[in-house]
Amino acid sequence: MATSFGLYGLLRKRVDINAVGGLFLETLALTPVALVCLVVLDSRGQMAFLGADWLTQALLLAAGLATSLPLVWFTKAARRLSLTALGMSAYLGPSLQFVLAVFLYGETFTRLHLVSFGLIWAGLLLFIAEMLHQGRKVGGGR
Repeated sequence: MATSFGLYGLLRKRVDINAVGGLFLETLALTPVALVCLVVLDSRGQMAFLGADWLTQALLLAAGLATSLPLVWFTKAARRLSLTALGMSAYLGPSLQFVLAVFLYGETFTRLHLVSFGLIWAGLLLFIAEMLHQGRKVGGGR
């Protein structure tokens, strides 16, 4: 997952196409796979979308928009950020999920979790400190 997300970010940063056009091409590339999945689900009688009430169908369609907008925003941000900053932002989502799981949903938080989480963030803090240190050296000691 981390490799594919990193490669996706690099590709989106380097390919010269606007965010909406890129999303269109990505969607176009995945459409055949999605159609095959829908045909298989329908042949098994498991395609619930068409049998759902209109409100559920509308909410599912709105979920598509709610999913595509962050992808467009990600692409716009990827062009403006360094790959280092983009990579660091990849830790934000899982960290927020972790915090929500523990504090909002009462997930178990063991000593092993504490050590693992602490080591990951200690490594990130060292990386950030080194970036800042290198930035000061390049910037003339400011």
